[in-house]
Amino acid sequence: MSADNWLARLARRFGLTPIPANVAESLTELQTTVAALTQVQSQTQTTLKALQEAVEKLEKQQARAGKEQFKANALAETHLKNFKTALEQLREAESYRDRELERLREKLATTRDEGRLEIIKGVLPVLDGLDEAIASGERLMKNKAQIPGTAREQHANPKSQTSNSIRQRLRAAAKILFAPPAAEPAPIETLSPEAVAAWLQGLSFVQDRLLAVLAAEGVHPIETEAEPFDPHWHVAIETVAASDGVESGAIVRELRRGYALGETALRYAEVVVAREPEDNL
Repeated sequence: MSADNWLARLARRFGLTPIPANVAESLTELQTTVAALTQVQSQTQTTLKALQEAVEKLEKQQARAGKEQFKANALAETHLKNFKTALEQLREAESYRDRELERLREKLATTRDEGRLEIIKGVLPVLDGLDEAIASGERLMKNKAQIPGTAREQHANPKSQTSNSIRQRLRAAAKILFAPPAAEPAPIETLSPEAVAAWLQGLSFVQDRLLAVLAAEGVHPIETEAEPFDPHWHVAIETVAASDGVESGAIVRELRRGYALGETALRYAEVVVAREPEDNL
């Protein structure tokens, strides 16, 4: 039954005036519209509910993603902190290694220098012995030149000394140097000038080689001849009165040779110094 018929019957039953056809049609359209709106509202509510569920799901997913991101950030920060700590430890270890290597190099250089210095100091007494031996040989040659017969022999054969080769002279010097300690020294009359000259030449050769070795290490003899007395390099062992040819404070004679290592006195030169009576050295 249509709505219009139903409304007409209802009006007749209660004695009402029948509803005009246009009003009934409007009511029918309105009813249809309300039904359509009701259906749309139902669909809209269903859609809104689905959207709300989707939003809630997204919010949950975002919350989980935020937690995961927080964990990832915290883990990354921990790893970065550990990396920085390890890097700092490596740098400290490298710095410690470099310091240790430098300390060992300095210690090695110091030990090497100390060892070289001890060797040099051990060579100085040998040079002192050579200086004394050469001085004694020169005195011996001077004395032999004053002995009758020896001088005549030298003048009779002036080229006899230069005719010997260096090897022969070195052999003669070695024979004298390395003679048994218990052997009695030969009398001065039995020593020829050639043997003494060879002996002196051999000693001078050894002396020159030792001085060359010291020079290679930066060690040089301290100058004393015609030099003024300098307390930084010299030690006055004796003094003599100054004369017309020798000024006060000048070095007259060297008693023991001194040696310098660079600008440092390794051993002071022992000298005799001229002074005036009122000078105090």
